[in-house]
Amino acid sequence: MQLDDQNRVLIPVSELVPAVWSNGTYCSMKHRDKIDTVTLDGKRAGRGRPAFVVYDTLCEKYQLQIRTALGNPRQKLGLIPVGQTKVSGRKAERIPFNELSAKELALCNAKYNLVKAYREYAEINGQEMGLVAAKKEFVRAVQDGYLCPDSYPVVGRISFQTLERWNKELRDGGDKMDALAPLRVQKSGTSLTREQQQVLIREYCKDNKPSIAVSYRMACRIWRAQGTPVADLPTLITCRRFLDAWAAKNARVATFHRKGVKALTDSVLPSLERDPSSIQYLDCLVADGKVLNMQVINPHTGKPCRPTLIGWMDCRTLQILGFELMVTENTMSVASAFRHACLNAGALLGVDGAIIPKMVYMDNGRAFKNKFFNAAANLETQVGGMFERLKDCGLERVIYARPYNAKTKSIERAWQSFVEMEGLADTYTGDRLENKPAALMRNETWHRLRREGQIARNGFPTLWGAYAACEWWISEYNNMVSNGKYLDGMTPNQMAAQQATQIDVRNRIVRGKEVDCMIMHSKTAQLNKNGFRINGTYYYNPIFADYVGNGEEFIIRYDLKSTERILVFREDGSFWCEAGVFFGQGLHAFAALGSDADQAKVRTAQRQQAAMLKDAIRAATTWDSSEPCLPELPQFSAASGHDIAPSALPEPEEPEFRLF
Repeated sequence: MQLDDQNRVLIPVSELVPAVWSNGTYCSMKHRDKIDTVTLDGKRAGRGRPAFVVYDTLCEKYQLQIRTALGNPRQKLGLIPVGQTKVSGRKAERIPFNELSAKELALCNAKYNLVKAYREYAEINGQEMGLVAAKKEFVRAVQDGYLCPDSYPVVGRISFQTLERWNKELRDGGDKMDALAPLRVQKSGTSLTREQQQVLIREYCKDNKPSIAVSYRMACRIWRAQGTPVADLPTLITCRRFLDAWAAKNARVATFHRKGVKALTDSVLPSLERDPSSIQYLDCLVADGKVLNMQVINPHTGKPCRPTLIGWMDCRTLQILGFELMVTENTMSVASAFRHACLNAGALLGVDGAIIPKMVYMDNGRAFKNKFFNAAANLETQVGGMFERLKDCGLERVIYARPYNAKTKSIERAWQSFVEMEGLADTYTGDRLENKPAALMRNETWHRLRREGQIARNGFPTLWGAYAACEWWISEYNNMVSNGKYLDGMTPNQMAAQQATQIDVRNRIVRGKEVDCMIMHSKTAQLNKNGFRINGTYYYNPIFADYVGNGEEFIIRYDLKSTERILVFREDGSFWCEAGVFFGQGLHAFAALGSDADQAKVRTAQRQQAAMLKDAIRAATTWDSSEPCLPELPQFSAASGHDIAPSALPEPEEPEFRLF
């Protein structure tokens, strides 16, 4: 043992191993930076340069192990008199009773009761079985639960040596309970200079979030460049203790410099809380999009892609009222999901039409914040400025969320539950990098082949299949019990049913067909002989035959949830007709090899085609060239609706909008 130039006690590693620690224990402690090792010349240990452990930088646990095995190093070096207790700059004293917590008071009382019972048991049985044997017998009885059953659980594990130490402390303290109070350890300040502290803090507070070890190595390079000898450099454990203590008292500065404003707001600064009783059902709908963590076949390209789910949630009941699923997030999918939400709200309240919320709270993405929703427009000429027109129907405010502030949108919490549904798909991709399926990782041949086999058996998921899966899961979500402050042990559907009797929506009702015209998907297309192709499906009306090949473009409006028909508008926005699913698509290639249903479907299509051919020939042969051109079809107006427009389809029934 010896002292260095900083008056620190150095103990050779050869004295500690194996007298105090085994070689494995020592290597493990050194690897985890639990101890500091130095050499006298500041170079690497080995080749005649023995290593020393800095006794002063060790924690109390390791110092106690050294003192037990080798004695007090400071007493051996003559730094403190024999018998004086001093632990590396720490002064131990009892904490006063008025500063003890309730738990510490209970522990102190339990220790006092055990020592008193310990003395009494030894006094009674000591003469018969021996004093030491009686004391050890008492310890075994306490451990088995026969004696002091109330005090032993508070103290925890005890031993003969522990009770002897408590007995001595109580006797030295005049048999007063405060002699068993916990010790207060006064830690000495850091040995780092102010300049060294500033360098450490500057290297630690970088946005690449370096660890303390990396910050220490960078600081050592700076100190060596400034001319500090290697032997005078502070140790890693000293710098670690300083940075840990500094970060614990400067959370704002450390979080801002290392993680940024968002982390500072989310984890350090207080959050504002909303009062759920201040709003009612259908007062506010919040919208947001989520890219699903599963792949489907893109109906336009035939390649795998991750579709985007758009959802609208009621802020009061956390009920998802409407959703839409598209290949990519776009304005029409947002509008279509809003339409479903309003219609489902009307169905829940028994209203023939849609119910418009008082306020809309949306994400500020490109698909949400654009002219389609906010620009002033005429309904008869274009589909634009939807929210501006809905202000006449009870919509009061449209608010967009701040960027990167997800916690203000309550629907963000619901998206986390979708991982359970996404994980059921064979094409699940994982919601984060650490949750990535093994089949998508390198060299995982068995998992990859198993995944490909499942997809081959079950088929690659389609957009419509993903839509049905989302519909099922939203139904499950709306029936999940939540113990949060908004639902308080109820499901979203139950809370919505309870709130529905307390609101008045008479001035916020919009008829279904008006909502259809405002919110349906829109697409510009030219007419071909089989009609209009929408998402891989042809829609046809017999009157199309006279307009094929004229090069005119039409505006098609359609609903992804109701695929039975489409609405066709002319270029000027006037309504022309409706079209249903084309009867001649999806037929069996050779009906004779198919089932009876395939053969019947082919015969029906052939008869319809023959009837259309017969009507076309009759119209062509009976047409008189002296007659004027065929009259124009009647125009559509918003006031009258499109019931008077020509259509070869029967008038469809009003769609049944189900509440998920």
